[in-house]
Amino acid sequence: MTVKITKPALNLREELADLRKPSGIAGEALLRADSVQEQRDLIGAGRKNLLINGGFDVWQRGTSSITSNGYGSADRWKHYTAGVGGATFAQNSDGDMHITITGSGSGLARVGQLIEFPEKYHGKTVTFSAMVKSNSDQARLLCDTNTQWYTATDRHSGSGQWEKLQMTFTLEESGLTFLRFTVGLDGYQSANVSLTSADYITIKEAQLELGSVATEFEHRSYGEELALCSRFFQKESYDQWTTTDAALCVGVGWSGGYVFGMYQYPAGPMRTNDPTVTLSSASTWQVLSNSSSGLSTDVTVQGRSNQRAELRHQNTSVVTAGNAAWVRFGSGSYITIDSEL
Repeated sequence: MTVKITKPALNLREELADLRKPSGIAGEALLRADSVQEQRDLIGAGRKNLLINGGFDVWQRGTSSITSNGYGSADRWKHYTAGVGGATFAQNSDGDMHITITGSGSGLARVGQLIEFPEKYHGKTVTFSAMVKSNSDQARLLCDTNTQWYTATDRHSGSGQWEKLQMTFTLEESGLTFLRFTVGLDGYQSANVSLTSADYITIKEAQLELGSVATEFEHRSYGEELALCSRFFQKESYDQWTTTDAALCVGVGWSGGYVFGMYQYPAGPMRTNDPTVTLSSASTWQVLSNSSSGLSTDVTVQGRSNQRAELRHQNTSVVTAGNAAWVRFGSGSYITIDSEL
């Protein structure tokens, strides 16, 4: 004899809601999510920090700079100063960004990051945060676009202790062509403030994320951070090599003692098709051909793309038309590829 048993349909979500152990608001939202992507969004899975090198891990240009306006230290972070006698931007012993005022005045000193494709953030609510230590109560976070300023209401107390500063706001619905986030010694809407020599700010764990909550800082590996930075800037130098027999490029001799060669960017493609390629002075490069060697007497970038550059070096006493030749890194030589915003 066959016995058939039937049971009423079970609504798991309703049953879980009736359990004595509470799931909480967040747990209920996760259970009611209609897709895996919605669940990932709720728990913040995946990469969240929209800033590159927010932990100040990568310093391809060097670990100390007095560049007043422009790039000169930690990758992706641009220097800005005005109205003060000077400022240094340097990596401290813990690897953080440290800005020190070296000349008193009414002005500012800060670092900022320009955001690629700002139009992607039309109407988005974002939160910008950073850990900051300063002896000045003028240490603050700011954001500006091509249409307006957003300024955090809180600023550092000037106690010399670590404090977390943050700001949350909703960006304009349209028209964004410029979006910048900065942190430093600065005034409300970047108005000048009185700064004294030896005023400083130390910055770490800078983070920009979607939403209205400043969550725990996202630590990425050095390799991943370097790869992200290298779309904007790459540098290769003599000091990076463990041998003096390091080739910049191999090429062919042309009339007039010129050798033409193709240089492949070591870290992959750049952000744009027309990066700025810069080489050290001609006399820092070694040219070899026909069993002879000598220093380059002229160096020119003939053309470039987002992946490689055509280089031309000259040495009339070494290079003969039609012969193979190559160029080596010499003492003090370097090449940079710059695609910064």
